[in-house]
Amino acid sequence: MTAATRTSVQTTIAAFILCCAAMPTIAAEQAVSNRDVAKYLTEAKDLAGGKRWDAPCAALEKRDRVPDLSPYAKGKIDEYKAYVLTQQHKYAEAGALFEQLAKSASASADERNDRLEKASQLYLRAKQYEKAARAAETALEKRPNDPVLLELAGKSRYLAGDFRGAAARIAQLVAATERRGGQPQEASLQILLSSYHRLNDR
Repeated sequence: MTAATRTSVQTTIAAFILCCAAMPTIAAEQAVSNRDVAKYLTEAKDLAGGKRWDAPCAALEKRDRVPDLSPYAKGKIDEYKAYVLTQQHKYAEAGALFEQLAKSASASADERNDRLEKASQLYLRAKQYEKAARAAETALEKRPNDPVLLELAGKSRYLAGDFRGAAARIAQLVAATERRGGQPQEASLQILLSSYHRLNDR
């Protein structure tokens, strides 16, 4: 693989990482009925509006004062905390929080997979590639042909140095795209070719 191709692969992966992990914009305090929890969420949201990112975390920690906090309310608080952590560029912590949220008994199957997807995206931004691959692979157990998850798994494995695993996932993504009558992305093809090239060099 030429230096130009290697640089192109790295550039496309970097662009993918930067556009991932968009946080929900819906007002978090509207998602719970507990007055105290809603108050703390509103306080955190107001503080976040001033870009004072340490202050919202302190407000969210007040949830410990609320007795009998439901798993649903706790999940909404932690989702907003993950958003704050992302704004602080603490991507690994935010990713770990979403991965933990995916295990919540109150989460639906779709919510679990969405949280694992976000965890994978955030781990990628934190350059924790093995964890990113792990989260994506866990989500793929329930959504085996999801193109976003296949791309996340493939790119994470490639960046972690697992070129065989990367080739397998990206090849699956390319095949799924072609079955739908689509055109595989150039970035995916570059990663696939680069993975095969590196495997042949061993």
